[in-house]
Amino acid sequence: MTTPVSFQDATEGYERAVAACGALMHNAGLPMGVRLAAYKTRIDWCAEYGDYTECKRLASAGIALGAAELGADDPAVLVLRNSEAYWMCVLGFSDAASDRFPDLIADIERVLGRDSELAFAARNNSAMPHKSAGRWDRAARVYRGVLADMEAAASPDDVLLLTARDNLAEALSADGRFEESTRLYEANIDVMAGMWASGDWRILRVRDAIARNWWLAGERERAIGLWMVLAKDARTHLGEDDAFTAECRLTLAGAQYAMEKWDEALRWAETAASALPAEWGPDERASVEAFVDDCRRAARR
Repeated sequence: MTTPVSFQDATEGYERAVAACGALMHNAGLPMGVRLAAYKTRIDWCAEYGDYTECKRLASAGIALGAAELGADDPAVLVLRNSEAYWMCVLGFSDAASDRFPDLIADIERVLGRDSELAFAARNNSAMPHKSAGRWDRAARVYRGVLADMEAAASPDDVLLLTARDNLAEALSADGRFEESTRLYEANIDVMAGMWASGDWRILRVRDAIARNWWLAGERERAIGLWMVLAKDARTHLGEDDAFTAECRLTLAGAQYAMEKWDEALRWAETAASALPAEWGPDERASVEAFVDDCRRAARR
């Protein structure tokens, strides 16, 4: 039997790990490669806790430290350069990041090879500025190139390949090319079915993306039908109060509301409100309650 871990214990454990990682980062007696690996580990931990500003700061600090001793094109420094550009995009500095990707990708391909995992990751990330600016056709062009090269070089179940295909599907959907987008999502599901159980959240979210494509393409009843199945599957496999379960129910409520099926919209909204995720805050809960009230008023018309 697993002993429950309290939030305080988990927090204290994280703080101890961060302190230990910091000791490695700042230990001048260690090889630089070890210190830079500690920087990357710390960045990954900060990402899990949502501290993206610190992720970028650590990447920049690690680059300055590593480049001074090893050079800017050392593999460990290249990893941090890719990380820095990625977090710049996440934080909204896409224009500045966009200027860094060409040299970064050229250095990675020269040092590690065009088919290296880091080269694919950096090329994939280089589409982020286009996404931020709504240039979905250009983002799709980048993703299509990455996907074509990865399909020729990587295993079909390579997670980075699946990510590239998912990114291309997302860009095509945003550009209104729903049919091609759906085919790509379905191709991912075919592979993912051999990797994870059918109720795995990763597979459920791809099915949700397919339903959204159908809805946006005007196949509304078909989309609602899939969302109903998803709401049931999410409850069964993820739990009554899981965030994805709530999202499915609220999506259904919104879809029924848009179809002016007020009673169905109210039913799904109330079902969602009855089992909201514990991690949702006051603002999210208030928004759901306001939507429930709106559905009630519409149902009384």
